Amino acid sequence: MRGARETVAKALALECMRAAKEQERDCYVFAFAGPLEVREVELGMDMPSVLRLLDFLEALFNGGSDFNEPLKRCLDRLTEAKWANSDILLVSDGELRQPGPDIMRKLSGAKEKLSLRVHGLIVGSPEKKRADPAVLRALCTNYLPNGKVELCLSEFEGWASVQADTALAFDWDDVEGNSKRRLAGLAHEKQRTEETKRKRKESRGSGG
Repeated sequence: MRGARETVAKALALECMRAAKEQERDCYVFAFAGPLEVREVELGMDMPSVLRLLDFLEALFNGGSDFNEPLKRCLDRLTEAKWANSDILLVSDGELRQPGPDIMRKLSGAKEKLSLRVHGLIVGSPEKKRADPAVLRALCTNYLPNGKVELCLSEFEGWASVQADTALAFDWDDVEGNSKRRLAGLAHEKQRTEETKRKRKESRGSGG
C-alpha cells in the first residue's frame, strides 16, 4: 500500500506501541511489501525503540502484499518464550494472495497449540472499494477452546479525518503523484541517514 493508506498503517503501528507501553509489553512490527521485502522492528519501552520506530515511520516500500515471509517470521518468533503468548495483527489494503500451504498449516497449528489469535484490519480506499477480504477473513478466523468460531476482522472507516489533511489530498491511483512522493521520501530518508552518520561521527570524536 502507498500514500494515505500507508500513513494509516504506520499510525496504527504507533498506536500499538503506545498501547503496549501502557500494558508494559513489547511489540514486534513486520513491515512488508513484495516477496522478501520485509523490515523487522522490535519496539520496547526504551529510547532506542523510539528511534527504531521513527526510522520505520520514515521508510518507504514499493507496494504489493506478499504475506508468506512476514507470516513465517511471525510464527518463528512465537517459538520464543518472550513472544509465545502474543497475538498477531495483520494490516493490509486487502490486495493480497493467500499464503502458501506450509504457512497456512503452521498458522493453523499455532492457533491450536498456542491459542494464537489473529486480528486483521483492512485499510482500503474511501473512493474505490477494491479490497477483497476473503484472504484476511481466512487468516483471521480463530477457533476458540469452547468450540466457537471467532472472526477478528475490521475495516478502517476514519477516512474523513485523513482526507481533511491537505498533505494527504491526492488521487489514490495517481502514478505520477506516487512517484513524486516516493522520490521525495527517499530524499528525506537519505538526508536523515546522513544526519545520523554525522551525529555518530561527532559523538565518537567527542568521546575520544
